Amino acid sequence: MDGTNAAHAQLQSIADTLGDWIQFVEADQASDIAGTSLSRSAAYFPKSAVVSIPDLCKNLICHPRIELIKGVLGHDLSLTTVIATGTTIPQRLALPPLEITTVPGQIDCFSTSPKLARLRTTVVDDGYVIPSSPSILTSGSTYEHDRWDPSYGTRTNRTRLGKLFGHALFRWVQRYRGWRCVTSDRIPIIGQAADDLWLSLGYGSSATTSALLAAETIASGIVGEFPPLDTHTLDVTDPMRFADRQKRRPNPFTK
Repeated sequence: MDGTNAAHAQLQSIADTLGDWIQFVEADQASDIAGTSLSRSAAYFPKSAVVSIPDLCKNLICHPRIELIKGVLGHDLSLTTVIATGTTIPQRLALPPLEITTVPGQIDCFSTSPKLARLRTTVVDDGYVIPSSPSILTSGSTYEHDRWDPSYGTRTNRTRLGKLFGHALFRWVQRYRGWRCVTSDRIPIIGQAADDLWLSLGYGSSATTSALLAAETIASGIVGEFPPLDTHTLDVTDPMRFADRQKRRPNPFTK
């Protein structure tokens, strides 16, 4: 929605650029689409979907061309290796200086009554509300520079429902907590860090979409094909970018 995270002009520009992928809608049309009253214009992705990451990972593990090997990464990196592990990076690896840290977050699930208006699509504003099922709304995610008490996170996520529906008459069901891996410049780390060693890290809250493009970029680099990213994007996501910066100032995440 038009708001703190995306201004009206920015949403309109995105809609103009992406064409058929997205529709720019005024508040009344956005309300009809969402099934609840929205006070501002929005960008609508008619073909968007909610991805269940646990189910996706389970299906990938069962893929006939993927072998799951449990255990700690060994010293032998004679095979091409891609590290895509958030901030959990084996310390013994010879990597360039990286500037990554974790930011906690929480989502909460609430049950809704059939008597209340049913949300028809995900609404993203300051956070998001997802109709996970006809009776469950998922609200999140908190962005905690200092770790919050989970009950405070639940109140924050309930407030999102109140802003969206004008009330918060929903029964709390459960919460999930996790950690985002973020970089000092909020841009992911994508590319080659050493011989036969590649990195895909630091996506913050956007890994579900951005990591797929990064995977194709890294695969292209490994086999010597043209990458799907332009030169500028390859430069700003380069794992080596922090080394030059730390010649001028210390790692901001080092205490």
